[in-house]
Amino acid sequence: MPNVLKTRVVKFQFCHDGECDFGEGELHLVIETSYVELRRGSARALSYTWGEFDRKQTEIGHYKDGRRATMELGQEWDILELVVTLQDLCLEPDQSQYCWIDQLCIAQDDAEEVRSTLAKIPDIYRNFDVIVLFPGSLCECQLRALDYLEAAVVADPSQQGKIYPNVNVGLCVWSQVMVGACFNNLSYYAWFSRLWTRQELMYASRINTRWTGQNPSSCPTSVLDLDKHNTENIPIISYEQNTKDLLSSYVENMKDFYLSHEQISSLEPTPRLWCERWMDEMENSGSSSPDTRYSNIQQKLIDVSNVASVEAGESLKNWAAFHSADKRIRGEQSIVLRSRFICGVTFESQLPPIDKYKEEEKVNHFLHMLCGLIRTKRSATQLRDYVVAVWVDCPKYILPQGYKDMELPLLLQDAVKQLESNHGVSVATNALAGLFGCEGPSALWRPALYLDSVAVRAADDIYGPLLVPKHHYGIYSEERLPLTRRPGTETPPANKVYNYDQIFATTPSADVFDFMVCMVKTWPINIIFSYRAYAMSPEHNRALLDKNDMTELFCKEVMHSASRDVIERQPAARVDNPGLFLQRWNISWKHREEIDHKNAVYRLVCKALRLNEKMSRDKNLRLMVDRGSHDSPPRIGLTWLDFDSEDDLTTCTIRAASPFENDYQEKGLFEAIETDVGEDVPTYRLIGVWVPSVDFPDSKVEKFANPYGKDGYLI
Repeated sequence: MPNVLKTRVVKFQFCHDGECDFGEGELHLVIETSYVELRRGSARALSYTWGEFDRKQTEIGHYKDGRRATMELGQEWDILELVVTLQDLCLEPDQSQYCWIDQLCIAQDDAEEVRSTLAKIPDIYRNFDVIVLFPGSLCECQLRALDYLEAAVVADPSQQGKIYPNVNVGLCVWSQVMVGACFNNLSYYAWFSRLWTRQELMYASRINTRWTGQNPSSCPTSVLDLDKHNTENIPIISYEQNTKDLLSSYVENMKDFYLSHEQISSLEPTPRLWCERWMDEMENSGSSSPDTRYSNIQQKLIDVSNVASVEAGESLKNWAAFHSADKRIRGEQSIVLRSRFICGVTFESQLPPIDKYKEEEKVNHFLHMLCGLIRTKRSATQLRDYVVAVWVDCPKYILPQGYKDMELPLLLQDAVKQLESNHGVSVATNALAGLFGCEGPSALWRPALYLDSVAVRAADDIYGPLLVPKHHYGIYSEERLPLTRRPGTETPPANKVYNYDQIFATTPSADVFDFMVCMVKTWPINIIFSYRAYAMSPEHNRALLDKNDMTELFCKEVMHSASRDVIERQPAARVDNPGLFLQRWNISWKHREEIDHKNAVYRLVCKALRLNEKMSRDKNLRLMVDRGSHDSPPRIGLTWLDFDSEDDLTTCTIRAASPFENDYQEKGLFEAIETDVGEDVPTYRLIGVWVPSVDFPDSKVEKFANPYGKDGYLI
């Protein structure tokens, strides 16, 4: 009989002992511990953040044996509200009386128990129903927005019962405008900004939210009165027109809105604490007058509230993509997802439990989950958690015993090597070892080669360079990447690659600008979407002019000029990128001053490859350029090699994808040199990486990465 996994859980009850010496008669919990099997229904797992403001050890009650029960919590948590919520969870009918909560179910002073429990985190959150705890009260505007959205769903029988239904796009835009800048969004901002909670969300097969406040709070931005529109009669018109009208209404109302000291005091705890922190920072720096400080705080609240709203929508889109058969979720559907989640609607996976998968399917699932971190700004308190929180889900991964003493680059590299050793696969990335002139395996990810030069502030600083191919890298035990040739094709001629200065040293900035616009138009859609913030309005760009930040302005205007044509390739993208679709103007650099365009292009290429710019410069990576020809577009990328000193050097292009994947998604494109090692099949070493081009023909590719390839190897 197989071993049954069990874990420690707790049950919360109010203490009714009249002789209890806890506090001075204050309400508190008596906590009972037990062990239950890791299966659905035996307990519920709690997901929450410890706190962003002045965390300290706080007593919430005691165990049955009299030991005090403490949790490390920030000021945003009202302890009385939390105590009541925890007790209520254990009294709900038709639910388990037990909860799993990290601070009370892991012996924090037992290093081995911590290590073994961390390995079980994915199983805990997959098998138990998950309850997300938010501090404070749900804002009334969220409930109003959900009511309008649900009314639209009810009106369309075909959409009822769906996790993310199609609804009137106009209503979705209106809902986004109404709640997107609500200051109380900051109450859930922390949960959508931390890495551990992101992983807990992705693991969960059944999840809903619970606010510790008992009643909805009044909306601090209700003065805007955006819901005065007759939403029952919002016509199903173009997304662009709704966006224009509603944003104009929002901007007009905001002109007369002034955040006062009294309004700050009446905010929910989390946004109020943020305001107080920002005010202290401005006062300590001695900057601006009191009126200006309130204005600055108001703008910070609006900006961070919008970030919270967007990150929530993106996270829930990812959850739905991993837990339903339909992987394509449009922008307006994510608005419905977010609104339902914040208001406590239960989400349940539509797919079989992962323990029913074969091991290869589990590995594929893990790799796709890993790629979901490419663009997330979620952060972790400890650097090691960027590895631990993610890799404990990798099949057969063993957290090293001395993991707490390992530096982040080596801990991550150990995880990558375990993946390669256990499963014969590696992670596809733009940051392969050969890019840094490594003497070891050039085609594998070795983050210890460069990650020490990256200031890690969020998950994308680590996982940003990863690629999202349909097939991960298959490798041999000799740490080689097998390659295949496209059937029925001749070997393409060798490439001639140049350093940037060999081509553009004397070229005017205006001509380089036009060249880059034409090149960016050939980049994959997902790269353009990733940096859609670069395609900003002229007003934003004029602000850069005022600051004389011409390098950043050059990058933004190149992306903006190219964006419209790229969006035309995929009309559905208009919902996700209304700004790109609406703004129609051509930009030229002809009347601007000359700049160091090499620096600007370098920044743009680093962003496209998602490689840290400072790290790339520290590692002496250079720009490389392929001029293109009549049947292939020009390309640009990074390399460690100086082509100026290698006049006779010829190289070839290798693509990190099957030759039959003809979509518009990003497919890694690398430059390599053939080595002379006396083997029967050709071997290559990687020397550089290109920004992929959807127009670059397969006929120009020497070899393709293929786990079953026998036509060569990247070594």
